[in-house]
Amino acid sequence: DSGLVDMVTVMGVNPGAYGQKFIPGSAEKVAEVRELSDKVYIQIDGGVTLKNVSSDHKTCQLEFTSDVSGADAITWTSLDSSIASVSNTGLVTGHKTGETKIKVDVRFGSKTTTVWCTVHVQFSNIEMPEMPF
Repeated sequence: DSGLVDMVTVMGVNPGAYGQKFIPGSAEKVAEVRELSDKVYIQIDGGVTLKNVSSDHKTCQLEFTSDVSGADAITWTSLDSSIASVSNTGLVTGHKTGETKIKVDVRFGSKTTTVWCTVHVQFSNIEMPEMPF
């Protein structure tokens, strides 16, 4: 987050022809960019449809804060990763509608504190009006 990059464009298709299908790995690239910075604007060029926008890759960044400084290690674990998974940095990705808990183990020397966070994932159908063209 040095401020050198304002925007990242992820190619959702191979450049060239109109109407190509979305490259599945593009969504993972978006998640990787978001893990690197929560300030950069991300756009996807090509292949985006209601199906691939509304059904996968809903993310939320969790953050552990404490009045006590100097945590030796923070470990993030999802109890049901089929509903929502969590990265080693606390980035939660929703995969299907449901509820699960995220376990956060924070180690201070020889003592470990556990914090629980309940995550509700809800995917809604998105309706688009008919376009006049």
